[in-house]
Amino acid sequence: MLPPGAAAAPFQVHVATAALAMYEDIVAFDLEVEVVNVQPGPAEGLRVALALISASPDQDLQRAAFHAGPPPQLSADPIALMPAGRARIPVRLTLRRDQLHVIALGGRPMFVGMLLCDLRWRGGLSVHRYGADFLLGAAGQGARPGPIWLDRPTPRALSAIAYTPQVT
Repeated sequence: MLPPGAAAAPFQVHVATAALAMYEDIVAFDLEVEVVNVQPGPAEGLRVALALISASPDQDLQRAAFHAGPPPQLSADPIALMPAGRARIPVRLTLRRDQLHVIALGGRPMFVGMLLCDLRWRGGLSVHRYGADFLLGAAGQGARPGPIWLDRPTPRALSAIAYTPQVT
């Protein structure tokens, strides 16, 4: 939901598919992110940068730094999205186990992932930016993703929900 007086979002971004693999030293999220241009004009030279962090008390600082920083070095070529055009971006993102913010809940270790999406594109003579972020966790926990338990088998299904920081 946009605050009153805010301009409409230029893109619809969502996590189309999500799977998780856990290894001894890393956790790997296999994701497919869909981006839809809902602007009346084309988004030229669209670059999508994706990053994965572990949800934590510092997550809002990490996401703000990611979105405010310089454009990352990307290997993918920029794309053009016409109005109502859509693109699907498959990606595998990993975190080392020592990068996880692990919480003990009932004496059991768990974490929640967070996907950061930064979109930059040309529109006329300007470069525009838009960010969309998501919490990633186990599916089947109602509307919100559930925790990913580290002492249980890998969840068969993941879910994602848009994340907007609380404004105080």
